[in-house]
Amino acid sequence: MKFFKNYNLFFLSAFIMFYASSAQINKPKLVNIDSLINSISDSLSLHYIFPEKAVSISVYLQSQLKKNAYTGLLSNPQKRAEKIQQDINSVHHDPHLRLKFDTDFVSQKIYKPTSEDIKQAKRYWKENNYMFKRAEVLPGNIDYLPLNLFVDDIEAAKPTITAAFKFLYHTTALIIDLRENMGGSPEMVSQIESYFLKKRPP
Repeated sequence: MKFFKNYNLFFLSAFIMFYASSAQINKPKLVNIDSLINSISDSLSLHYIFPEKAVSISVYLQSQLKKNAYTGLLSNPQKRAEKIQQDINSVHHDPHLRLKFDTDFVSQKIYKPTSEDIKQAKRYWKENNYMFKRAEVLPGNIDYLPLNLFVDDIEAAKPTITAAFKFLYHTTALIIDLRENMGGSPEMVSQIESYFLKKRPP
């Protein structure tokens, strides 16, 4: 069943974060700058909500690469990330589009959660209603749904997701507020997106 038809869907904020970092946590090493710029361009093309801006940013970064704008920064990952961020901002300034060198982030990615970690996370998500904290109808018959995290427990969260969208069914527009969203599971994003598609996944 498709819950929403002919809706004006407004995203108050859209963001994607890229982290440029070395393969070694404690000792930065030289990276292939061509590969780094290509990786950023590919990520923008695949994920950024404004496709035309993604193209413009990618074209400019590639032009800067050809001018050797990043050559003197190869041994300094922090300065390199700052320079690329400046170049991105010169084309399209989006405060939610950030690139940074972050060894802590890399450490988190390398760390594999234990079964107890996963159990505690699932308990926390359940106790917090899978981060669906509010669902309300604003004046003018407009839905408002803030989403602060996309939890990685889709099957358990499905009843909550369904209940939220059913509550907001008989309205004429929808605002999904992502301003405080910290990211999370791509699968959960797809699950929520499915409520706006003609054919929903099982």
